[in-house]
Amino acid sequence: MMRRVRRSVLLALVALCAALFALPAATNAAAKEQPPKAHASVVGGTAAGATDVPWQALVLIWPDPNSNSAYLCGGSILDATHVLTAAHCVTDESPPYAVARAETIDVYVGLKSLSARGTLPAPAQLLSVTQTPAVDPDWGPASINLRGDAAVLTVDPMTLTPGGVEAIPLAPVGFTPVTGSNLLLSGWGTTRARPACDSTVTDCTNHDTTPNQLQVNGHVPASSVCANYGRKFDASTQVCAGDAGNDACQGDSGGPLTQQIGGTWSLVGIVSWGYGCASSAAYPGVYTRVAAAPVASFIAAAQAGTATNAQPVTTSPAPTQTSSTPAQQTVTPTTTVTAPPLPPAVDTAAPTSRVADAHCSRRGVCTLTVQVWDAAPSSGIKRLTASVRTTYRGTCKAPGGRRIKCTKNRTARLYPGVAPSSTGGVFTYKISTGVLHKGRQTFTIVATDRAGHRQARPTTVVKTTR
Repeated sequence: MMRRVRRSVLLALVALCAALFALPAATNAAAKEQPPKAHASVVGGTAAGATDVPWQALVLIWPDPNSNSAYLCGGSILDATHVLTAAHCVTDESPPYAVARAETIDVYVGLKSLSARGTLPAPAQLLSVTQTPAVDPDWGPASINLRGDAAVLTVDPMTLTPGGVEAIPLAPVGFTPVTGSNLLLSGWGTTRARPACDSTVTDCTNHDTTPNQLQVNGHVPASSVCANYGRKFDASTQVCAGDAGNDACQGDSGGPLTQQIGGTWSLVGIVSWGYGCASSAAYPGVYTRVAAAPVASFIAAAQAGTATNAQPVTTSPAPTQTSSTPAQQTVTPTTTVTAPPLPPAVDTAAPTSRVADAHCSRRGVCTLTVQVWDAAPSSGIKRLTASVRTTYRGTCKAPGGRRIKCTKNRTARLYPGVAPSSTGGVFTYKISTGVLHKGRQTFTIVATDRAGHRQARPTTVVKTTR
C-alpha cells in the first residue's frame, strides 16, 4: 500500500487527558489524503525530550470550519516566519487539487505533546498562516511519483529562542545522505509497523492511535533500495530512508528528516510517501530531498515571496509496475482527529522587559527602545511605566548658611511616545526624554499585562549625560 504522511486525526479530551485517535478514513474518492501519502507516525522511536527537535512544527489542516476533525502533519521551521511541510498536506487529492486556504491551517511550534495545545506551555506558540501556502511547481498529485512534495507556510512571526524554538538550516545543495548513515526522524504519527497493501493484505485500515507525545527516532538509516519502487522513485529529487523497524508512518507527513552535517543538524528530507510502514527493508520511506537543486530553489523563492505555485494536474499518467512492487497500490487511509473546543487560554504569567537600545545626545536627550515579552497565552500589554532618576553634583546649603558641593537626585516620569508594535509576541516601545540635567541617568521600567500581572523585578539601565 502506498502511504502518504498526512494523517487525519481526532483530538478527544478524555479523563483530563487529550488523546489522538485514528479513525477509519472515508472512501478513496472522498478521502482528502488519496494520492501516495507520506508516513504517519514514527515507528521505532521514543518520546522526544525538551530540546531534541526544536525545529519541529505541528501542522493542523481543518477542511471544514464547523468540524472538530483536522488533518495532522509535521513541519520544519525555516526561519521566524516560514515553516516547511509536504505539498500533499495542504492540497486536495482529487481534481482540481485545490490548495488549502490560509485560515484553515494552524501551526504550532515548541510543542512536545498534543494535549498541551490548550495551555501552550513555554516555549510553545500557536501561529496563524498569513497567506496561501506556496506549493512546489513540480508537485502533481496524479503524477507517477510524488516529486516536488514540498510546501512553504508563511506564518505570524514566531519567537525563536536557543533550546526552545529554533530554525534548522537546509542541507547544502546537492547533498545526499550516505547509504547506511543514521538519520533523525520526528513526528506525532503512528508507532506500529504495517505491511504494504497488496493482494495478500486486504485490510489496510489504520487502526492505530496517534501518540500524544512527540516521537523521535535517531536510527533511521539512509537506504539505496528505492529502486524497488521502479519509476515511482525519482532519485534526482527524492531520498530513501528506513528499514524493518525504523520508519515514518501515518501522521508524520511533512515532518523533518535530519542529519548532522559538519557538526550542525541540517534538514535532509520531508516525509512524503512509501509502501507500508517499517514492515520491510525492501520498501523504505521516500522523502523529498531538500538539497535537490529544484527543491532548494523553490524553498528559497517561497521564503523570498516569489514562488509560483504548482499548476493543477487533471490527468493521471498510465500506471507502471515492476515485479518487485506490490500487485495492488492503494493509498493508506488517513486518520481523522476530532477535538472538542479548546478551553479559553488564560494568561497566568507576568511580562518581562529589556532595554534593547539606549543612547543620549549631546543636548541631554535620551531615547530608549524597550522590548516587552508576555508568555503565551498573552492577554497583551496594558501599560509600560518608565521613569528616570538623575544623579548629579550641585550645591547645597550647609549649617551656617554656607554653600557646599553635594550630590542631588531628580526623578521624572517618562511616557511611551506611540502605541507599541508587536512582532512574534514581542512588544516594542520607543521612549524619548526631554533635556536631562547632566549626570548619571538611571532608567527604571515596569510592564503590566491586561490580565493585571505586573513585572516582578523592574528593568533598569544606566546612561551618563555630559
